[in-house]
Amino acid sequence: MVNTLKTYPGQVILIVCLVFGLLFKLPHSSNAIVVPQIMAVESTTPDGSYKDGTTIMISVKFNGAVTVEGSPSIALNSGGTAQYSSGSGTDTLLFTYMPQLGENSTDLDWSVENALALNNGSIMDSSNASPAILTTTLPALGAIKNIVIDTIAPEKPVITLSTTTPTHEVTVSISYPPDTVTTEYQLWGDNRSTYAGPFNLTSNRTISAYAVDTAGNSSEAVVGIVNIDTTPPSVQAKIKGNVQATYSNVVKLEMTGQSTDVIHMQFSDGNDIWSEWEPYDSFKVYTLPTGAGLKTLYVRVKDAAGNLSEAYPVSITVLSSNEGMNLALYSSMTGYPQVTASYTCCGHGEDDGQRTVNGLFDYSDSAHDRWTNYGGNASDYLIYDLGESKIFNQIKLYLFDDGGGVRLPSSYDVHYWVNNEWVSLPNQDKTPDVPTAVSNKDGAAKGNTLNTVDFDPISTNQIKVTMHNGSASTGFVELEIYNHITATDTQAAGSVQAAIESLPTEPNMGLSDAGAVQAARASYDALTVSQRTLVTNVNKLIVLENKLLLLLQVAAADQTAAAPVIAAIDNLPNPDVVRLSDSEAIQAARAAFEALTESQKALVTGIDHLIQAEITLHEQEGMLTDLSVESAFSNRAGNEVTLKVASPLDMEYALAADLFHIHANGEEIIVSEAWFDFSDSSYRTIKLMLSTPIQASATTVAVDIGRGALRTHLPTLNNLISDRQIITFKSVDVIVDDQITIEDVAAIASRSEWHMDVNRDGVFNRDDVKILLSQIQGIIEPITYTD
Repeated sequence: MVNTLKTYPGQVILIVCLVFGLLFKLPHSSNAIVVPQIMAVESTTPDGSYKDGTTIMISVKFNGAVTVEGSPSIALNSGGTAQYSSGSGTDTLLFTYMPQLGENSTDLDWSVENALALNNGSIMDSSNASPAILTTTLPALGAIKNIVIDTIAPEKPVITLSTTTPTHEVTVSISYPPDTVTTEYQLWGDNRSTYAGPFNLTSNRTISAYAVDTAGNSSEAVVGIVNIDTTPPSVQAKIKGNVQATYSNVVKLEMTGQSTDVIHMQFSDGNDIWSEWEPYDSFKVYTLPTGAGLKTLYVRVKDAAGNLSEAYPVSITVLSSNEGMNLALYSSMTGYPQVTASYTCCGHGEDDGQRTVNGLFDYSDSAHDRWTNYGGNASDYLIYDLGESKIFNQIKLYLFDDGGGVRLPSSYDVHYWVNNEWVSLPNQDKTPDVPTAVSNKDGAAKGNTLNTVDFDPISTNQIKVTMHNGSASTGFVELEIYNHITATDTQAAGSVQAAIESLPTEPNMGLSDAGAVQAARASYDALTVSQRTLVTNVNKLIVLENKLLLLLQVAAADQTAAAPVIAAIDNLPNPDVVRLSDSEAIQAARAAFEALTESQKALVTGIDHLIQAEITLHEQEGMLTDLSVESAFSNRAGNEVTLKVASPLDMEYALAADLFHIHANGEEIIVSEAWFDFSDSSYRTIKLMLSTPIQASATTVAVDIGRGALRTHLPTLNNLISDRQIITFKSVDVIVDDQITIEDVAAIASRSEWHMDVNRDGVFNRDDVKILLSQIQGIIEPITYTD
């Protein structure tokens, strides 16, 4: 689209014409030669916009008649050229301009001032052949005309749909570019229409929208609407495996034959109340209404446009397990049994072994609800994988006889898988002995085609049925597996079930119930395999056994934990001989006991013994007092220490040698014996016999006396006495004559460096001298000593 037209004032055009008119009216010599000159330009084409392919007429007026030779042209500012077309022999030449694509001008004019080109032709005066003067400026075409050349198509219209997803109806909106003068659209197959605003479509159509500008240039937009969908989808469904019967109210649906645009599905038990919509899936686990009998459920689907399918019914019979459960009936939930055959009729699964576990008994030729080895081997087998081990003792075969190519087998065998090999059924009994069945031509039915095999109960996850051809191929319609139960089985199992039921619940069970639990287990283990299947509460027994095992383990752990505590208490002394020195052992026994759990504490015997020991210990701790040792001397041999205390002692109190500890130069010397010195009428002296003599070279000798080692006549017990210095024989024998005499005491008293604080009162005085004198052999009473 080129911009709007340009206009000039009329006065300018009038002035130009007057000027040229006066020039031609000037007097001139009749003998002068007239030279052709351009006097004016004009166009008969109306002002306006023109596109490519249109015709623009331009006329050039001379001052006289001119003759044209060749093809003169005028170069235009649009990039195009106006070609001479007619007028030779007159004073006005006509030029024709047909715009081409890409040529555009907002105000058509010459490309240059002297745009008229001869192109090897000529324009001459018709009377004297004078060539025209073309070097002068052409009068401006744009000054007298307002012609626009526009070969640019407008932008395409924009077609907008209210939705591009599948729907029942689409609203169409079209927007056009601003330079559009004609706004039209067309539904293919219909006439064009002027766009007046958004409109709705309820069927898929193709739309063209057209935009036309003032020059007549046109653009087109095309949109195909394909998302309008009013066609209902379709769906079919079945119970997975085409099973016709089940013992469970929970089944697995398999959707088939559905439309490709299905996105949601829903279900109903009665085709009236429907479940919420849910995303479509090829399978759906569905819970049927409770109870046995024929159940019909309905499924329907919805596509992306919201179209609903018809409700599709699916029926299945829920069997009562009270009538005996067929363990070979295919389960849509587990996908078992899975049946494989050594050969299947016709090579394309027409008589498929999987159909022998669907619960359907259809003996018609056309149904092919059977397995046959028609065209197969003399003997063929089927293997039934049950998915998990099951216990059973009966198999039922419903033989097929079409009176033609498929007849009764000469015999059949049944094996079960155990220990990685096929084994014959134990003690099997076939009824009838010879395979028997009525032909489907004579009214074959479930009751007159049955052949039964009874055997001892087995547990297996696979069985193998081998059919041996008779006069023709062979086959059967259905196989059933049962754990056949007798009245005796029911009675025996009921007795065990009652015994288990009488046991306490797991939270209330204790070790006292161990015998009842063990008896129930023994009774259960005595049942046959089939009888055990009738005991429905065996899980309770297992739970209680696990609890019993845990209790026994805990009891054993408790006994192990309690044993050392019992031993520690048993090792405590009797209350009448408990000493403060036993405090550590008593406290350790108490701490060990308190660290036990309540159940472990209950196993500890002799707790009264511990309590009495603690009472005695407590009483003795209340008797503790500080008891000073007035003197401590070792004898000449160094193997005996004499201790004298400040208070009279209870001479009936048993002394414990292990409460006295002698240290000589940091090394301990064991006290092997302790006794009272009854020669001391003050009852304050005890003797200690050492296992090893104190060395004469020992410079530091001391004694530690444990708490309660001594009891006074009050009675009180001594607190701990630590590091009481022992004066050795050598330290008193200062004159070194191997005896202690008055001279030694006198020497000690006379020399300060030899002074000894014997009684540990902080000073050396007469009391210390008296004690030293008491060590002189033969002196019973200390002599009087004056400072």
